[in-house]
Amino acid sequence: TRQLGKLDAADRLSWFTGPEIPAAVSSLLVDRAGTLWLSGPDLFRFGGRQAELRTGGVGYVRRIVEGRRTGLLYLGSSRSGLAVGDGATWRRLGGPTTEGSESVYAVLEAGPADVWVGTAAGLYRAVDDRLVLPEPPLRIDRPVFSLAEDREGRLWFGTMDTAQAVPTG
Repeated sequence: TRQLGKLDAADRLSWFTGPEIPAAVSSLLVDRAGTLWLSGPDLFRFGGRQAELRTGGVGYVRRIVEGRRTGLLYLGSSRSGLAVGDGATWRRLGGPTTEGSESVYAVLEAGPADVWVGTAAGLYRAVDDRLVLPEPPLRIDRPVFSLAEDREGRLWFGTMDTAQAVPTG
């Protein structure tokens, strides 16, 4: 069986107890509370020495991101879109049914109130629990694999062939 272990400062190994972890781990996150989240085909929460299998309301979780402003957790699925929650309860965001829009690669809380989502179909903005296409110049219609915000508030996105910054204001 596959289990998760950790080394302490004295190099002592301790093992988490609980369900077997997946062979493929697509994302790791240590949240503000120090809780370890691990995803793959399933979502796991590791607190203390106990591992818990969690359901985030989406299928295979490709990306786990903690909102730097809100502390909410975002679960980006490879086939079921985006879910957001506090770790105990989750809600799935609705949105377009464009091919690839349910395959989430990146999530970013940016600015005072924006949540940006990079998908296989392009760039989306989360508005009122829905994913919507932004207006140009932020409308990107090719896969967006990574997102970042710089000090000037520009949104950076990475695609298969470029990295580019655009103002969001």
